[in-house]
Amino acid sequence: MVFRTLQGRGLTVVVLVRRKGDLIALKISDFGFTTTGQSSKMYESRRGRVTEQYGAPELFLHDQYSKKSDIWSFGCILFEAVSACLDRGTPFSSIYAVTSYYSNTSIPPPQISWQTVGSTPRLIPMSARPMRDRVEQHWQNLNVIFEAVFHRDPKKRPKPRILIKYIQDCQENRPIQRQQT
Repeated sequence: MVFRTLQGRGLTVVVLVRRKGDLIALKISDFGFTTTGQSSKMYESRRGRVTEQYGAPELFLHDQYSKKSDIWSFGCILFEAVSACLDRGTPFSSIYAVTSYYSNTSIPPPQISWQTVGSTPRLIPMSARPMRDRVEQHWQNLNVIFEAVFHRDPKKRPKPRILIKYIQDCQENRPIQRQQT
């Protein structure tokens, strides 16, 4: 199944299924623009049905989408989730922002940082410094995930099983080791 564009509002549900403590599956439900499809195949979009903030650049620029477009959309949802304290910040505010990122390789992928959250580490009291270090480690891991899911080349975005491994590592506060897709 290829979703074309997942989105954080409305019907989208992301469920992490566990078996004996291990993360084993990532289930997503958003059937608004869903179509059937194979993992490795690119499809053409002739109807222009897409939610701007969640669409991958290949959809906007070439009217093509694949399961790797869903990985991009998942990244947008994840970014929204971790920036929820910022009133649901989005990694890309418009189609122009997505296509500019795609075209200009000097623009880094969306990241979580002190600047993103509108704060500075100097505001953290000394008694909370250990927590600050842990938060920064989580941000580092999330930024590795964002770099992977927002790769400009869809073929280089992670497969779902690799994405699940990244999420497990993040959850366990282990540094993420980038893997080939």
